[in-house]
Order: sequence, then structure tokens, then C-alpha cells
Amino acid sequence: MRVKKGQEQVINIVLKASKVELQEVVIKAGENPANIILKNIIRKKDENDPPNSNLSVRSIQ
Repeated sequence: MRVKKGQEQVINIVLKASKVELQEVVIKAGENPANIILKNIIRKKDENDPPNSNLSVRSIQ
């Protein structure tokens, strides 16, 4: 299903739990990855703001 710009759509997504095991994690010196994520969140704040994005998020149980 493709998301159509400028058109209201209802897209139902169902997530399934799964278990993932990592064999190895390598940590390298550098900028904290959390800081990179937070900078991107802040940079796209207006774009991802629900009133500006025409997205509706709700929990279906």
C-alpha cells in the first residue's frame, strides 16, 4: 500500500513480537548515537508534529 500525499487514508498496521539475538556488538569512540537521534528529532520536529503531518495515530487492542 502506498501513502498518497494530500489524501486522507486509514492504514492499519499489526505488529508481532519477535526475539532477536545479536551475536556481537562493537562500540566505537565517537559521538553518542543518542545525541545523533535527538538532533534528527529536533531538526524534523515541525515536519513530524501531528497537526502538521496529517497523521492520526491510535492504539487498537
